[in-house]
Amino acid sequence: MFKRILGIGTVVIIATIGLSGCGKATTGSQSKTITIAKAAQAKTPRVWYTVSGGDSTKPGKNVNEQLVNGVYVTKNGRAVGYIFNQVSFDKFAGKNISDIQATATKYDKAAFENTIHNLTSNAKENNDKKALNVYKNAQYKAPSWKPINIHIDNSEKGKPIKFEDMIIKSYEFTSGYETGDQPIAERRNNNILGGNGDEIMVNKIAKNPVKIGNINYLYFIFSDDGGQTHQFLLTKAPSENTKLQFDKLGTKGVTKVND
Repeated sequence: MFKRILGIGTVVIIATIGLSGCGKATTGSQSKTITIAKAAQAKTPRVWYTVSGGDSTKPGKNVNEQLVNGVYVTKNGRAVGYIFNQVSFDKFAGKNISDIQATATKYDKAAFENTIHNLTSNAKENNDKKALNVYKNAQYKAPSWKPINIHIDNSEKGKPIKFEDMIIKSYEFTSGYETGDQPIAERRNNNILGGNGDEIMVNKIAKNPVKIGNINYLYFIFSDDGGQTHQFLLTKAPSENTKLQFDKLGTKGVTKVND
């Protein structure tokens, strides 16, 4: 559920990246929609941001106060994801995609180095020489483009989709040494991660965009069962009348959960 989506640790991206698809024309204007899968298959890249909202039901409007936990770029059915912890939105706002990726790489690397530092400290305390040797030789590897898997839950036929999630096969494990049951990754942030990769899940769509700084962003929401914690997946709105939608089965790259 935004299983990481916004947060630290394994990330499940449910909603992802996309360009716009055309809808029906209304009152002389062209209505457009963005879905995760269609956007992810587009030739033009799209940037998405994961943001923790806490008990807030929508992202903040102040570009200096809004905190980003991850940046994802998609195109041609693939994605590259950068994960870190609470970087001010103003570090990315208004930049082109190349500059956004360069900035995201910087923070992704810093998060990785912080992880190795913390693990090294713990290994020293436990006099774990084997682990120390692994951490000493760990080298950061910048994220690379990976395939995307998108799942939707429409288990109740005819009912609205309960959630959508996207998984980026992004983790690269380069060490055979294991701590517990999780292999040591040579990149990633606050946790050494195992599993399939970054995963982000969303279960709601905001009706209206939010203006952060002077730019409008559309966003998906993940709310826990109690509605107490909210996380967001944002992308820049191409136009005033563009809307987000969940994907449907039959769309390229989309499967039903547990298929």
